[in-house]
Amino acid sequence: MKKLTILKTIVDIFWIISILSIPLILAFLVFTIFDNSLVGKPMTVNGIRFRKFNWVSKMLLANSLIAYLTLVYALHLFRKILRYFQKNLLFDSYAIKTLNIIGIIFLVTSFFDSGIGFLYKLVRQKSMNLEYGLNSFVVLCILGLFFMILSEVFKIAKATEEENELTI
Repeated sequence: MKKLTILKTIVDIFWIISILSIPLILAFLVFTIFDNSLVGKPMTVNGIRFRKFNWVSKMLLANSLIAYLTLVYALHLFRKILRYFQKNLLFDSYAIKTLNIIGIIFLVTSFFDSGIGFLYKLVRQKSMNLEYGLNSFVVLCILGLFFMILSEVFKIAKATEEENELTI
């Protein structure tokens, strides 16, 4: 269980840093949406280079913020599950459902964020880049599927545990 404590500590540190960065990101987003002083100054966010700050660019920035907030929420749910695990509540129904929800959040966020970014690059920048290796889309998809499979494994284990309790 020492590894679980280490994992919980690392996740807590990342969660605190994420929570502290949200007001800064919100302030930056509000600034970029309502102030036009960044016009003509290129900026790169999540691998997408913005040259113009029109409504499409601003919506894409808002989309990136929504994706970030969704991932922070998934990290919060993961922290709660780790607390359940520390209490030896491995096969609790809440933990099983939450693992599945985290997987869905990761999958939806990866497709939504990467899909919109891909369309923006294709339509606005008239370029299409194919990247090989572990980019954020692949990692989030793998993590999402892993959490969903882990949820199913825990569900089977819970059913087996309940069945064993009923046998004499």
